Amino acid sequence: MTAETGSTVDIEAMNAGALDYLVKGKISPQMLERSMRYALKLGDTLEALRRLAPRDQLTGLLNRRMFDEILQEEIERSLRFDRPFSLILVDIDHFKNVNDTLGYLAGDAVLR
Repeated sequence: MTAETGSTVDIEAMNAGALDYLVKGKISPQMLERSMRYALKLGDTLEALRRLAPRDQLTGLLNRRMFDEILQEEIERSLRFDRPFSLILVDIDHFKNVNDTLGYLAGDAVLR
């Protein structure tokens, strides 16, 4: 919210990280409601992105980037506290054959 009304206000607001702004004295209840709805929707969308970005869409498992990041953290923790570290990797033998012979939908079902 600002009392400024110059032509550069919107540019300055956006440069400061704002996505929207309201001018004091020119706010109607409808404008305020719209801005609040927009802010809440944007917050929900950003939270969903934060939650989903590190995960594989099909399986819900962490993606490779997050796996590598957490793996590095756990290795460092193991070294810092002088504790053993274990890692289990699972591989589906001949998985490519499932996709090639039964199709990607069958392969997706196996992964789920």
